[in-house]
Amino acid sequence: MPINKKQIENYLRDGKKLKKSLLFQNDIDQISNMKIDPIENKNSILPKNASIKVRIDEAIKALNQGIDPTKICKLLDWREFEHLSLEAFKLSGYGAVKGFIFNSKNRKFQVDIIAFKYKIILSVDCKHWMFTNWFFKLNEASKDHSKRTEALANNIELFAKKFSIKLSRRNFVIPIILTLGEPRTNVVNKVPIVSVLKLRDFLYGLAYPDDLGFKYYRTILPNLMDKIEK
Repeated sequence: MPINKKQIENYLRDGKKLKKSLLFQNDIDQISNMKIDPIENKNSILPKNASIKVRIDEAIKALNQGIDPTKICKLLDWREFEHLSLEAFKLSGYGAVKGFIFNSKNRKFQVDIIAFKYKIILSVDCKHWMFTNWFFKLNEASKDHSKRTEALANNIELFAKKFSIKLSRRNFVIPIILTLGEPRTNVVNKVPIVSVLKLRDFLYGLAYPDDLGFKYYRTILPNLMDKIEK
């Protein structure tokens, strides 16, 4: 009798030998031609006991090979996704730091990633969850992140001092939400929603936020003369 697809997958993944008497020629052809997504392999391309760097490197390779990002998402925890996102910004020529925690108006805030280049400062919220009830989640997330970004803009000098970063005196601080999977919309409440796979293209086309209709906050850092006059 013909074998089913599940038996064939077991044969390919686990190396289990099926009795040759059970195999018709079309079954053999099916085994030869079947393509099994490596992300689902028992010996996953993201080895569980490997370092974060190795897992992130393998995740990037998998994404470049066209493997479904949602499957990779299931294998990466939120910390690893943030590491993946951080490396994506650096590969695109941005300075980037992770996990800035600060207080503003008696409230504690944390920004997942802050990326910066020239006069652009990106306040990044990394979303590792899947897109069930996607619009409601993104609607709430964009509002929360806008408040977080406004607080960051009001404390940008503190950020620059903490990480010893030299920023332009005048900056645009832009909130963005970064996802692993492809979002169903590109902007919610004027906050751009960007897939990590398309981050480089997004950054390449990023000019002044006025031109793109994105929400942003202006900051002006004090210079030496300001401090002398005070």
